[in-house]
Amino acid sequence: MNLARVEATVREGIAEGVFPGACFAFGRGHELRVGAVGSFTYEPDSRPVTLDVRWDLASLTKVLATTTAAMRLETDGLLTLDAPVRSILPGFANPQITVRQLLTHTSGLIPFRPYHKSLSTLEQLKAAVQAEPPNTPPGTATAYSDLNMLLLQWSIEALSGQPLDAFCRANIWDRLELEETGFNPLVAEQCAPTEPVEPWRLALRRARGIEDDAEEFTQGEVHDPTAMLAGGVAGHAGLFSSVGDVALFAIAVLENRLVPAETWARWTRRQSDASTRALGWDTVLSGTPFGPRTFGHTGFTGTSIWIDPDSRFWAVLLSNRVHPTAANGKIIEFRRRYHAAVWESIL
Repeated sequence: MNLARVEATVREGIAEGVFPGACFAFGRGHELRVGAVGSFTYEPDSRPVTLDVRWDLASLTKVLATTTAAMRLETDGLLTLDAPVRSILPGFANPQITVRQLLTHTSGLIPFRPYHKSLSTLEQLKAAVQAEPPNTPPGTATAYSDLNMLLLQWSIEALSGQPLDAFCRANIWDRLELEETGFNPLVAEQCAPTEPVEPWRLALRRARGIEDDAEEFTQGEVHDPTAMLAGGVAGHAGLFSSVGDVALFAIAVLENRLVPAETWARWTRRQSDASTRALGWDTVLSGTPFGPRTFGHTGFTGTSIWIDPDSRFWAVLLSNRVHPTAANGKIIEFRRRYHAAVWESIL
C-alpha cells in the first residue's frame, strides 16, 4: 500500500485551503497505513498535527457511539426497531414514529432547530425535541435530522439505565480498546481547534458558571451548538477521537466484533430504494470505485469513515475543515479525491 500517494493528496488539500491539518488512515482488513499532515491552524507557528491529536468527530458520533449502542441493545433483546419511540420515551408527543424511522431518518422531523439561541439546559432541550411535530407523515420521506439521533440517544439511556457515554465506554470503546475516544475530552490542548468562540457559546458557558479564558477558537469543546447545549454528550455529535482509534473501529466492523455478522450486514444495508440510508449509516460514497455494499458516514467538521465489506478496503479522514470558518466547503470535492487516492494506493 502506497502511503506516499495518499499523503501527497492530503498535502494538496492543505495547500488548497481545504483544512489546515488532517490525520488519515486506510487499509485492507488488518493491514493499514496511517499519517498526520499539516498544523492546527494556518498560522506559521501553529502546532503540527501528530497522530495523537483528538478531533471533533461531529456526526461520526452517530455511528461510533449511538448507532452501535443501539445495535448492542437490539442484540441483547432490549431494543425493537419497530417499537414506537413513545413506548420508550413517554414524554414524546408523536405516537407513530418508530425507532427504525429514527435510524433511517424517515421520522419526518426537521433536520435542525437553533435551540441554543433560546434554551440553556438539557432538560429544556429534551422537552423541546420531544414536543416537535413531524413536518411530513412518518415513513413517507427522508430528511437527515439531528433530532432523530437525540431521540435515539435518550431511548438508549432509558432502556439501558445508563448515560450514553457510560454505556458506550463499557459496551463499545473499552471492548475495542479505544482509549483515545470519548465525549468532553479532558485535555483541550490535544484537540484540533474549530471556529472562533461565538457569543452564544460564551453566554451558555456563563450561564453554567464556566469561566471564560478568552481563547479565540473553540478547542476541546464540541463545535455543534445543540450538542454544546446538551452538555457535550449527544447522540448526533460531541465525540472526540484520534485517527488510530477510528481506524481500529473500522477494522472491528470488518471483523464483525461487538455484534453478530448478520447484524452488521443488516444494519449497514440500504433500507429503501427511495434513500441511500441504512440503519444509522449511509451507503453512498460518490465518485469513487468502492463497491456497491460500501457504507460509512461523514462529519460536519471534516471527518469521514467508509468501509467496503467486499474488498475489505476502508478509509478514515479526520480534519478541522471548519477552521477558521465552517463556510469553507472544499471538503466535499476533496473527499472524492482522497478516496480515489486510497483505492489506487491499496491496489
